[in-house]
Amino acid sequence: DIVFLQETSSAFAKATDASPLSSKFFLSRPARMDAKRDQNSVILLDRSTFVKGSAVDVTERVLQSVNGSAAAPGDLYVVSVQLAAPKSRRMLLASFHGDH
Repeated sequence: DIVFLQETSSAFAKATDASPLSSKFFLSRPARMDAKRDQNSVILLDRSTFVKGSAVDVTERVLQSVNGSAAAPGDLYVVSVQLAAPKSRRMLLASFHGDH
């Protein structure tokens, strides 16, 4: 139901919408993708399990709460997303990669 991906390129994110993966999953990605290093954390979410359009990127709030974090742009993606009915509650998911 959830596939956590790290170090993905911006091109992967764009191509996912047109790929066969899009019939089963939708891509949840940060509001700001890092195009310079082009190593981004993203999450594929099953369309039958999660509500598309309900994702709220909370990465910046998480980074602010851990002062002095060594996370480079694109290393961390934290998202709040709603489960589909009948559960209809929100989940907090995080995808992270780091070189340290």
